Amino acid sequence: MHRPPAAALGVALLAATGLVLAGCSTDTSTPAASATEPAPSATVTVGTANQADIEFAQMMIVHHQGAVVMARTEVDNGQNTNAVDLAHQVVVDQTAEIALMQTLLDAE
Repeated sequence: MHRPPAAALGVALLAATGLVLAGCSTDTSTPAASATEPAPSATVTVGTANQADIEFAQMMIVHHQGAVVMARTEVDNGQNTNAVDLAHQVVVDQTAEIALMQTLLDAE
């Protein structure tokens, strides 16, 4: 069976992950300048979540944390400038979304 080189597969997976994760974002504003700055948040009503809402946010946090781990690997080790830039943006955006979801969960 023919397998693509690991580096090509890694870039393809990163690009696919970035595209999928970009669809997870509800923030259409300019991304935050760094991974420590939360992105502007959408208006939300606190205290109206049901169990499904809470479980969804908890699972999305885990999902986003996985994306951040994968993207940081590319940022730290990648050689393709476009892939590294995309990975950096994934880290920034997903970190901000984790913070927002955690804030919402803490408010419940």
